[in-house]
Amino acid sequence: MARRRPTRSTTVVTVVAAALALLPGAGLAAASPAARAGSGDNRSALVRELLSRTRGQARIAHDQGSGRVTFVGAGKARVVTRPSDVPATGSADAAARAYLRHLAPLTGVGEPAVRSPEVLDQPWGSTVHYQQTSGGVPVLGGEVTVSLDRSHQLSAYSATTSDTTVDTTPRVSATVAARVAARVPVRAYRVPASAVRASRPELAVYDSRLLGTPGQRTQALVWRTEVTAAGRPDVRELVLVDAVRGAVVLHFSEVDRADSTFSGQVCDFANTRTTLDTCPQSGAPVVAPTDPGISMDAKDAYAFAQDTWDFYSRVLGRTSVDDHALPMTASVRYCSGAATDDCPWGNAYWNSTQAVFGDGFAQSEDVVAHELSHGLTQYTSGLLYYFQSGAINESMSDVMGELVQQTSENALEGASSNWQLGEDMPGGAIRSMKDPTEYQMPDTMTSTLWEPGTDAHGLFDAGGVHENSSVGNKAAYLITEGTHLETKVPNTFNGASFTGMTDNEGRDLTQPDAVRSEVLEKVANLYYTVERMMTPSANYADLYNLLPQACNALVAVGPIPRPQGTYTFRSADCIAVQHAVDATEMDKTPTKPGAGARPMAPMCTNGGTPTVSWSDGFEDPTASSAQWQVASTSATQHSGTWFVNAPDANTPDGAAFPHTGHHNMWGDDPPGDGVTPATLSVAMRTSTAIVPGVGTYLWFAHAYGFDEFDGTDDNGNPVGHLYGDGGRVEYTTTADDTHWQDAGPLIDVNGYTGTVDGSDSPLAGQDAFVGTSKGYTASRLDLSSLAGRSVRVRFVIGASSLSWGSYGWYVDDVKVYTCNPTTLSLTKPITISYAHSGTLSGALTVAGTSSWINGQAIWLYQKPHGSAVWGNAIRVTTTAGQGSYAFAGLSPYGNEDYLVKFDDSAPWAHSWASTTIYVAPTVSARASSTSFRLGGTVTLSGTVTPNHYRQYVYLQRYLGSGRWTTVNHATLTSASTYTVTWKPRARAAYVLRVVKNADSDHAGATSSTVTIHVR
Repeated sequence: MARRRPTRSTTVVTVVAAALALLPGAGLAAASPAARAGSGDNRSALVRELLSRTRGQARIAHDQGSGRVTFVGAGKARVVTRPSDVPATGSADAAARAYLRHLAPLTGVGEPAVRSPEVLDQPWGSTVHYQQTSGGVPVLGGEVTVSLDRSHQLSAYSATTSDTTVDTTPRVSATVAARVAARVPVRAYRVPASAVRASRPELAVYDSRLLGTPGQRTQALVWRTEVTAAGRPDVRELVLVDAVRGAVVLHFSEVDRADSTFSGQVCDFANTRTTLDTCPQSGAPVVAPTDPGISMDAKDAYAFAQDTWDFYSRVLGRTSVDDHALPMTASVRYCSGAATDDCPWGNAYWNSTQAVFGDGFAQSEDVVAHELSHGLTQYTSGLLYYFQSGAINESMSDVMGELVQQTSENALEGASSNWQLGEDMPGGAIRSMKDPTEYQMPDTMTSTLWEPGTDAHGLFDAGGVHENSSVGNKAAYLITEGTHLETKVPNTFNGASFTGMTDNEGRDLTQPDAVRSEVLEKVANLYYTVERMMTPSANYADLYNLLPQACNALVAVGPIPRPQGTYTFRSADCIAVQHAVDATEMDKTPTKPGAGARPMAPMCTNGGTPTVSWSDGFEDPTASSAQWQVASTSATQHSGTWFVNAPDANTPDGAAFPHTGHHNMWGDDPPGDGVTPATLSVAMRTSTAIVPGVGTYLWFAHAYGFDEFDGTDDNGNPVGHLYGDGGRVEYTTTADDTHWQDAGPLIDVNGYTGTVDGSDSPLAGQDAFVGTSKGYTASRLDLSSLAGRSVRVRFVIGASSLSWGSYGWYVDDVKVYTCNPTTLSLTKPITISYAHSGTLSGALTVAGTSSWINGQAIWLYQKPHGSAVWGNAIRVTTTAGQGSYAFAGLSPYGNEDYLVKFDDSAPWAHSWASTTIYVAPTVSARASSTSFRLGGTVTLSGTVTPNHYRQYVYLQRYLGSGRWTTVNHATLTSASTYTVTWKPRARAAYVLRVVKNADSDHAGATSSTVTIHVR
């Protein structure tokens, strides 16, 4: 069920009731001219069509990174009714290709961009799989699936595709690529070079985003090969070699291991070391279940493989893992021939043809079914064993393994251990599907237990596939049980409370007469359906869409035949599925620190803002070339160097990855030649002065990927994750290039990440930036200790002669600046009467002190109150006296916001402050008479200035103790005049006033009071 090594951008799902909003403004990238996305009008029309064909229930998801639509589903409508250009009869392939053409304006993937259809049967019809190509070369992990009912109506479209357009002409031969790939196990596993075999390399297009690799996006033409080693069945590495540069772009183990079959046969290795794990072979003959003295491992392996075979046949209607009666074969009590591995051995794995178990591991039924179910995944979705797709791969095996165990007659567990994985292994259970947190594993995507997969442990586990499988496991548990077994009162999970899937009579497991086996078998069919709909690089966001859509498609089928009766999916089942994927947050991006790049370093942390004295954003090739000097010390066969302005005509594919703008600086991490290490550097040509008495810093944005591997010592003992290459920052205060010093001690935010391995790297044993940054970050150097001197800085890459090479170092937005904060005080908001004026004043001081700064220009800006945009500066003055300034005679028409700003003036950092002048209109009020007999009507009239046509004024009476009450109101005329009346009900003296309430342009205002006597 274990493995080794980095995330596709988040997929956003939207119910198409609001789908027009999700369409990007720019055209979607296309894989071929025929597949280019249509105009905005065409895309909008197609969305409206989908909405119409699903009675408003369609669901669409798109990839935020590329803008491509990656999922189209019918939702509760279950099918998208067939458009006229899709045939109702004929082959599923022909109909699916018609849908590809029809949906191309949204998806950017048309018929010419795919090939090699594989048609998988579904209860409602079929799912057609297509391999994406670019320039005729298959895209690794690029696949499109189209699911159709029997009349060729669309159930779901799902795609994991790339918009890359790399040159598909290799510059490195297949022979050279195989030789480079063969060095991987020599270095990573310490196997003799003579034992290594590389399969015939095949060209592929690699897009790191499809596989969830963290960090900068890498797009390259690669040679794909599988490398094995004679006598080491644990060595089976997928290796990608850059077909232009010759560097190892990516490698990871393809052995599906456990943590800690049956037209079939079993071989018992009896805990004897061997160099082969296959059954049968010399020294490990096939044993029969009736043999006298058969070990418990072999006996259980037979029984549990038979259970798995029967489950596939009885529940899924499938004949073995490949649906073509592949014998379910197992090797038990296996021990590796490697002296460094324990014997007895504590693990299990699927080797692409059979299952292999260490001592005692075949005695747990869910583990046996788990490993065999890796074969099911291999022959259906083909999920890559890497990061999120690998986590789903593991989860699919966990789900099937647990369902086999809970439904078999050989099941040994009771209700208390349901949903525990491996509870019958020698060391006990290793995971809980009910409560993953019991084993420190995540139950939601945003859990703090999420494994980012980029430290030594995570990389060894192929990006955390075992820990992160628990998100999918928790969802499967919730789909089955709902929340009624949750320990939280009142039985909620992540704030949700719901029942699970129902049996064939519509009863969920909260009802005592529900048939549990029927629920479990329906869950198995749901997951089996999804297995046939997924692409190899599917992630949790894809699973979030596919699980509910598969359920809705199964509802549309009606009763599904099975050996004994039928399965019936209901709308309530799909509600449970939706609740489960929502509660586990499959549509969200992991938030745990380490799941992405380190946060950007702040430029100033003392309250100041940067005053930049030197910078380069690499947008001007001429200027940048004049500011940087490239140097390298290496053998001629090293292709690596620094490029100051990437991309340009001289830079290779993959060199462009800007933080801002369109260009960046890039240093290659080249593959070694096995003889000579390389030093690659790029240095500032001119020095920059460090100002005394103020904070001076160097800040740069960067992303990197340097050579790294899981290593062993000379005796073959594992020594953990090692870093072969790295990058570091150096500085000099001299005019020549002979006195460079490590700037690591000066980095105060986001410093070096590790130590370069003690190989022949020029940086061996030194701290540096190592591994992968997982995207752009920024680091800051505090240069204040070098005050009074002039400084130059350089970036250095040290590469071992044994390096496989990697992405290299991307640098952008380099700045030298001061952070000497200032404070600009300003008058608090004031209110003036219309046609009057006000004064704004304040002082400029050193932040945190009472020291003032004289002789500095202060600028005044204004805008209508509440507006988002400031206008041009309207005045400027100079600080004097105690840093004071004033702007007098400000007489706005209505409410105005004012901004005072001190711009950078070395060494002081700029600062600003804002306030508002509220303008109150004038309200006049006069009475027609101030003395009335009881029963008469009081009339007040007046004018509001400036004009407030059609707004209200309110006549108010004084009640005493500061209280007023409104007795009537009137509407202002076009001349902004009013007349308002009131009829008193008692003899008394009344104090009246007229009020104009505040509006967006003016403050509120009140007239002077008028006293009326009623006798």
